[in-house]
Amino acid sequence: RGKCLFSGYYKNPELTEEVMKDGWFHTGDIGEILPNGVLKVIDRKKNLIKLSQGEYVALEHLESIYGQNPIVQDIWVYGDSFKSMLVAVIIPNPEILNRWAKDLGLTKPFEELCSLSEIQEHIISELKSTAEKNKSNKC
Repeated sequence: RGKCLFSGYYKNPELTEEVMKDGWFHTGDIGEILPNGVLKVIDRKKNLIKLSQGEYVALEHLESIYGQNPIVQDIWVYGDSFKSMLVAVIIPNPEILNRWAKDLGLTKPFEELCSLSEIQEHIISELKSTAEKNKSNKC
């Protein structure tokens, strides 16, 4: 807030009016206050979805949390405002998955390994562990 922060968008008074409310500049960012008092930007307001029970969820934030796990090569999280749950599509990291399967004595191709229930259970347990470490209840 303040005159020195932001005077408006160049030749775009409509957009300026949209982001300035009572003298405050609304960036559309979502932040998290860290224990040391620092504000960390974690997502954008436009990336939030509201689930059927009224809970707001930042999908990209969840993707970044679960994407930190080495078992995850790629992840996409989807939410529907008419449903109460999220869905994640995960592509496991082939190197790590093959190494883990080898320790179990499984020597199948990657595509077949992904369909095995013990592999799927392992991936889910890894994701639950990641959720607990990051204090997320979305798993």
